[in-house]
Amino acid sequence: MDFRTKCWIDGQFVSAKSGETFENINPATGKKLCDVARGNSNDIDAAVNAARAAFEDGRWSRKTPGERKEVLLNLANLIRENITEMALLDTLDMGKPISETINVDVPGAAFFFQWHAEAVDKIYDEIWSRLRIGKKDRNSEFHQCYVASSGNEFPSVRTVVLRHVDKDLLTIGFHTDIRSSKINDIETNSNVTVLLYDHAAKIQLKINGIAEINHKNANTKAIWSNIRDFSKKCYLVKNAPGTESSTPTSGYPEQYEDTLPNSEELELGYENFTHVNINIKAIEWLYLHQNGHRRAKFTISKTNIDKQWIAP
Repeated sequence: MDFRTKCWIDGQFVSAKSGETFENINPATGKKLCDVARGNSNDIDAAVNAARAAFEDGRWSRKTPGERKEVLLNLANLIRENITEMALLDTLDMGKPISETINVDVPGAAFFFQWHAEAVDKIYDEIWSRLRIGKKDRNSEFHQCYVASSGNEFPSVRTVVLRHVDKDLLTIGFHTDIRSSKINDIETNSNVTVLLYDHAAKIQLKINGIAEINHKNANTKAIWSNIRDFSKKCYLVKNAPGTESSTPTSGYPEQYEDTLPNSEELELGYENFTHVNINIKAIEWLYLHQNGHRRAKFTISKTNIDKQWIAP
């Protein structure tokens, strides 16, 4: 069996700069397999310099995430195509049973490159998983989020409850009062930003999208029918949210102050109920870590979702 025994530097096999070699012994038999190039600090410097040059000229550093993904997936496939040879080399070099190298070690190496090639895809799927949990679980840190809008004056930020998540339609949504200032903002400028943060996971999401107001239509009627009575009561306040008052007030009519209205009375709140649907245009994912943050951006168009790592 022929062995490649030279150093791999700058895309080619080369002898050690010193010309020295060492014997590679099969630990299972104690017999010599071959003489291998003995690299030293000079060879390390040559390898590092070649790697730096490759980075600077952009052959890898300027590739898009999609291009890098294709390279890594191709490498994973090449490992799988040559699994028998690679497993045998590992066994001869390390003395490990061939059953382990061919069934565990070499397939594991291929999976390693595949996993990292698809890492940004996994983050995208994780984002939607967290959003779905945030919608359903009141204890989730994503259940409440911040919505920023900008009308004619200063930008406004307020807390809302995540009520709608649809990965297929690329939409999220929340409920509000048709009389609220955020509705005026959206009517003036439908561009909004949603911010979510999970303190335990140290993950922040920033979602940019186009807001769509749903009021007294088929969508809101279906949603309203499934809302709890306690939530319906919120839409019975007399004045618009933000209306000035001379005293602290809940805004409810006096007869509803400390009680839950009956079903017929609750239905009066439908007049003010609004569902805001956000058509997502971009998502930024940020993971905070003491050893270095990680950030990715997903830009959404009609035909494609561009996935890009970006500097934190």
